[in-house]
Amino acid sequence: MEDTLATTITSSLSERDAVAACLSLSISSFMALSFSIYVSVDGIYASG
Repeated sequence: MEDTLATTITSSLSERDAVAACLSLSISSFMALSFSIYVSVDGIYASG
């Protein structure tokens, strides 16, 4: 396994915490993306 940021994080935290952090980050990124799409679509209708 190559020494990446992920392995650095995993070595400093427990693996479970690292996984939870990655999941949390992915979920918040996904929610932010969904929210921005929703706002832009909503803005089209709301501007009328």
